[in-house]
Amino acid sequence: MVDTEDPIRLAIVDDHRMLLGALSEWLRGSADDIDLVAAVPSWSELLAHPEFPVDVVLLDLDLRDNIPVSLKLSMLKSAGVQTMLMSTYSEPAVVREALGSGALGYLVKSEPVENIVEAIRAARLGETYLTHELE
Repeated sequence: MVDTEDPIRLAIVDDHRMLLGALSEWLRGSADDIDLVAAVPSWSELLAHPEFPVDVVLLDLDLRDNIPVSLKLSMLKSAGVQTMLMSTYSEPAVVREALGSGALGYLVKSEPVENIVEAIRAARLGETYLTHELE
């Protein structure tokens, strides 16, 4: 059972540093029930971060690190972490594969902050959230 009284411990992994910084600031000012504890540009930095494991990870689907997203999702799931993927594009086949590998949802990076917050809250509860662009 998830204790919804505690803030959601969130990590963001995105190799575009400008987006990582902007999204971090955006989320910090948008939801007092979300505690951004890590904002890192690489998979290895997430795993090495002292706050890992967290409750929810917003994971860039397109990290250029040659590690299959299915492996990342499997590792996060085994650590008890809920994962929400994000990308700049929404190719339905890629999204279906990611959801089949354990991601709880998918966001495009152009989502309004309210949708990102809603997706993070859904992931904390183990619920699926898909960008409206896929509907």
